[in-house]
Amino acid sequence: MTYKFENKELKIGGKSLKFDDEIKEVVEFDEFLVVRTDYYESTTNENVFGVNADGKIEWQIEKLTKLTHNGIEYDGIKEPYTAIKKLTDKTLRLINWDSTNFEIYAYSGKLKTDPMESRIGKRPW
Repeated sequence: MTYKFENKELKIGGKSLKFDDEIKEVVEFDEFLVVRTDYYESTTNENVFGVNADGKIEWQIEKLTKLTHNGIEYDGIKEPYTAIKKLTDKTLRLINWDSTNFEIYAYSGKLKTDPMESRIGKRPW
């Protein structure tokens, strides 16, 4: 798939898609892209999107306001994502400002691993 991005615009083939914030990172999968927009001046904490080859946004990462571990409820993700890393041909890792990290499925944006696992043993932010 041929694509390029500049500022807030992603071009896939002859199609163009504009985001509300500047595009900082794009990870390519088979006929699918995962896009992370700027975290510093983000208009949303859910700044990760799945985009198909036709230039349509298929998903935006879900808002995680509360996380549970051992029956106890904790604050969820309150900050935008700072990095995305491709792990396999179907999964990637999201990393948050407070170092919370977890895996998702690239084509659906659904959680693969529990975000709380990365927080265990660390000081609360």
